[in-house]
Amino acid sequence: MDKMNKTQTLTETLESLHKYKNFLNVDKIRKLGFGTFSRMIRNKTILNDFGEYFSKLLDLESIKKSNLLVRKFLTCYIVVCFPDFVFNNEIKDVNDLQLKNLSNKISILFNNILNYTNDDEHKVNSDVKVQEFKIELDNFIVFFDKWKKRDVIKVLLPFANSYYELNDTLALITKNQQEPVTDDIKIWRSEIEKQIKKILKHVKRIDGNDAVLFVKNYQPPKLMIDDKVYEQIEKTMKKAYWDKLKEDIENADFSMITSLLTDVRDMIFQLIPNRQDIREEFDGKFDLELVEQMITHKAMDVKTVYSIALMLIEYLKMLQAPIDDRDTQEWCDSITNLFYTETISYSDILPAFFSGMFQRLEKIKQQLYDFYNPKDENTSENEITK
Repeated sequence: MDKMNKTQTLTETLESLHKYKNFLNVDKIRKLGFGTFSRMIRNKTILNDFGEYFSKLLDLESIKKSNLLVRKFLTCYIVVCFPDFVFNNEIKDVNDLQLKNLSNKISILFNNILNYTNDDEHKVNSDVKVQEFKIELDNFIVFFDKWKKRDVIKVLLPFANSYYELNDTLALITKNQQEPVTDDIKIWRSEIEKQIKKILKHVKRIDGNDAVLFVKNYQPPKLMIDDKVYEQIEKTMKKAYWDKLKEDIENADFSMITSLLTDVRDMIFQLIPNRQDIREEFDGKFDLELVEQMITHKAMDVKTVYSIALMLIEYLKMLQAPIDDRDTQEWCDSITNLFYTETISYSDILPAFFSGMFQRLEKIKQQLYDFYNPKDENTSENEITK
């Protein structure tokens, strides 16, 4: 078909679409509503009418291809008229914004083409607009396919993560199962397999076999965090913990103190695994059950708290390296000074004391590990050589 005949055919086919001027009026589309318009653009008559024009415009021989292209084209009106439905009430990134702009552009171009008359005055301008529309339509289709693929992946990711975790659990159950297989294991395995099948069936409805393949091959990204980030995270978490202790004490809640004292005692005992004599001496001086009862009945006085703090500090000094004595003494003095203020505040004293104790006990533990394991990097950090 020569260029003149093709232009004439395009013009005639376009004229047959003039009856859809009101149908593609954006104000009227909004009044129709998202659900109604979405159903209407799937109508076979509408698809065939527009498909005939687009097949001639883009030299498409397959009706299936032209109808698919028509559905993508008409989607631009959904983007323009119902962005909240398309973008879930929020344009999240530059890709969403670009899709909205492209949709707006080609919808305006096509509506202008529909409104041109077939007289000589408008004919040249109409041909120019048709060519511009053809270029922009191609840009829209290419971008829409990429955007939709990204959007589908966003939808599939929660299912992919669930599928991965279920398979991981199933593999763990299978690996650790005992013979004969217990009823509990059978139930667990059966239920997990059902959930896996359910996920695959659901994602297939979303995007066919491509979605199934994506979910099956999905591997969650490994989070790589350098040492500085780990240190900052640890510092932030510790601060949050001590802030919470301070807040509890200000509200007359001392429930955390018993567990903190237990942890201090356990850490001291871990550092002296072979010194049963010291352990017995410690237990003789420090009755944890009595302290717990005093806290429960609010019978703890300043003198008792001070004596417990000094006793624990003495054991700390006994365990630490001589090089740390000066630092520990300065810290001990700062704790003592808190007991001699005009208004004694447990919310200041106890977080400062316990955070200092744990910091120094952890340091001793690390020093012991480094001393006994100077080269063996594979040995667990928690293993203290006897």
